[in-house]
This record gives sequence, structure tokens and C-alpha cells, in this order.
Amino acid sequence: MKQRLLLLLTLFLTACAVAETGTAVPLTITPGVTLSPYSTASTPLAQVTATTEPTDIPPIPAVTTAPTDTPQPTPTPIPPPTGRIYFMWDPLSDPDDLPNPVHNLYVAIPGDGPSDWHIETVLTELVGIPVVALSPDKTKLAFTALEDANNDGSVSLEGASRYFDAPNIFVYSLMDNSLRRITDNFPRTYHLAWSHDSQRLVYQNSTDVYITNLFSGEEELLSAFPDYVQELAWAPDGRYLLIRIYGGEIYLYDNITGTVISLDIEKQGSNLSWSPDSQWLASNELGPRGLFLIATPTTEVISLVPYPAFSYFAWSHNRRYLAFTNETRFEGSIFARTSFWLWDVERKETIHLAETGRIFNIIWSSDSQTITIGVLHEDRGELTRFDLLNNQSSLLLTVPGIIELRPLAWSPDEEWLLFYNKDSNRKSTLNLIHKSGGEIYRLLDTTDTFMPYSFFWLTN
Repeated sequence: MKQRLLLLLTLFLTACAVAETGTAVPLTITPGVTLSPYSTASTPLAQVTATTEPTDIPPIPAVTTAPTDTPQPTPTPIPPPTGRIYFMWDPLSDPDDLPNPVHNLYVAIPGDGPSDWHIETVLTELVGIPVVALSPDKTKLAFTALEDANNDGSVSLEGASRYFDAPNIFVYSLMDNSLRRITDNFPRTYHLAWSHDSQRLVYQNSTDVYITNLFSGEEELLSAFPDYVQELAWAPDGRYLLIRIYGGEIYLYDNITGTVISLDIEKQGSNLSWSPDSQWLASNELGPRGLFLIATPTTEVISLVPYPAFSYFAWSHNRRYLAFTNETRFEGSIFARTSFWLWDVERKETIHLAETGRIFNIIWSSDSQTITIGVLHEDRGELTRFDLLNNQSSLLLTVPGIIELRPLAWSPDEEWLLFYNKDSNRKSTLNLIHKSGGEIYRLLDTTDTFMPYSFFWLTN
């Protein structure tokens, strides 16, 4: 039971991994869909209200030039944000209390400009820490929510840690706003994986792995394993399904032959991620520590970061590079010394990018030419962009007195960046900034709550 409670608390703190704006944003809440009668949480939805507090973050100064008689071209207007931002957030739980979260799914919709947003609730009363997976075609969200497994009339994360409550799986359509129940037998699942055609969903129930065909409604037991399944990841090309069990042992299910292959490697896997071409697996050794690569299906292993150094990584969309960190943390401090690297898939060599502070999140552009990171120094936080094509870096934003600064997602046209920041007074917000810098626009005040998570900025 202690191990299960630790796992639940770890999942919560991981899922909930920060700046004032110059313009107040009016927010509108509209009724959402609930999971009743299956969900019995009675906590009311917090009302998100507008704020008129003055900004604490100064805008980036505009570049000025000396007077000239030469006519200057009229600046191109900054295009307003487009698309919709979906995210999970618990507006009521206090980070200083024992986590007992009830999340809602929200959508942020832009208006006429970057300061004109409203936020709508889409799904409410999602008890626990929903595991969320967006389908590859970006039309469906699969998620878990705790329900009353023992019929005692209450649902909570604490109840789940005592085996009183358990999750079920649902699929929400972003196209027609329909909600579909996938399970009603309370599978002990903490990972969801979509097939490359967005028609099949894979989940685990303790040591068993199941696959559901959403088109036909058929479900089958894919395979049983010798210990609890902890991680699932379907290769982008649909050939292999990765299964990692407790203890770090890694298996591959071959979708063509229907066979299960045990990867015979000495290292234990954790936080595994497929390359976009399905030829490589990147993996930590334990939690976010150490980093190595596995070639599939040859099982060649390449070590990049030795254990126990912290390492975070992200594949480029063109599969050419893996960006990764080698981080040394100072005992009792939130700061760190970090080396930032690229691994070149074709040349099988590493490229050094920077020596910097603690890095939060690594985000690639869709053309794989730029990388955006959040960096924490002892006196400031920074948003930095690396231009690989021109071999140079630029500072998008610098903010004093910051303890957390995370880039989260680029808009579909990659003109606007969504980021989260928290200052030394523990004030936190979701914000937007244009790729050229300038004014910061607040999307949502998240002070005294855990960080929202599972951000998806999608086109309309």
C-alpha cells in the first residue's frame, strides 16, 4: 500500500510540474459535461475571474534606431493567436495540502487579439490525476478518471491508494463533443497509447495489456506479463508496441506477427520515447536520471548521459536529432548546472549547444530548425531559442525573481508561445508571448493551485 500511495503522489506531483501580464484577460466559464452518475465528487467548480493586478514582468524593450531621413517600412502587424488550447487543471487543490485532486478539462479560445481570451469548461469532476492521450489525428482525447469501485459513495485519490476506488477509461471527441465510456471494470491503468491510425487504444490492467478497437467496439487481451505494466508507447509507424514492466524490463509487441519480444539489454528503462521514424527508443535509467538509446529491432545500445545525472530529452520532428540535458543539481537547491546537447541520428555523434542553468522543458519547432527552452538561474528565469540553421541562440524573455519557467506549446502557426511561470512569492500564471518577444499576455492565474498539465494547442 505504501508503494501504491507513493506512486499516486509521484504521478500527481509529476503531472503538476509563471509571470504577470500587462493586460487583464476577461475569462468566461460555460457549463461543461460531467461524468455523472459514475463520478460522485461533489466539490464545486471554482469560478475563474478576471484580474486587474498590475504587471510584475516588464515587457522586453523594443529595439530602437537612430533618426534617419530614409523612409522606413510600416511594421507588419502581429497576427492574433489562432486555434484552441486544451488543458487539465484542478482549480481548488492547494499545493501545501495532501493532494486529493479533482480535475476539469478546459479549452481556451482566442478572440480578436492576444489579450482577448475566454476559457470554457469542457469536462468536470475528473477525480484523481487523469492520464491523458491525444490521438495521432488530433480528433480524440482518451483519459482516465477515478470512480467509486467499492460503492461507498465517495471517490478520492486517497481511496484509490487504499484500493477502494479505481480509474475507468473514457474518450472525448473534439469533433462533436461526444463522451464515450471505454471501460466499466475499473482497470488499474496509468498509461494509454493510441495506434498510429487513431482507431485502437491500448491500456494496462495490472500485469495485462488490452487493446480496444474504437471502430468495432471489440476488446481483446493482447498479452500478460510477469510483473505490473508501467509504461506503454506505440511506435509512430504502428509496427511495435513498447511495454515496460516494474523493474525496468522492456518488451516489444510486434503488431504484424502478434509476437512479444523481450529486449535483452543490461540497462533498466524509464520514460521511454520513440523517435519519429520508429527506429530508436530514448530512455532514462531510473526516473529522469541517466539517458541511453536503443536501436530497434537490433537492440544496439548507445549511452548518452551516465547515471545518476538528471537528463531530459525531446526528439526533433524530422527524427534527425535528439535534444537532451546533462544536469547536476546542487543539494538543497532548486538550481542546477546543465549541459545542453544534440545527438545527431545520422552521424551518431553529439553536438554541444550550451552550458546554462536548470532547464525546464524542451520544445521543437515543427520544421525542426529551432528549440525553445526555459532556464532557471539564481537571479532570473529565461526563455531561450536555439536556431540550428544559423547556429545561434536568442533570448526571448528574461524575468527576475523566478523559481519556475516552462515553455509549454507553440500555436499551430508557431507565432505565439504558451508558457507557465512562478515567482519567488509563489504567484503563478499561464501566459503568452509572441515569437518576436514584446508584451506578455496572461491567459490564467493559477496561484495556489498545482500547475495545469496536458496542454494541446490545436487548430480550429
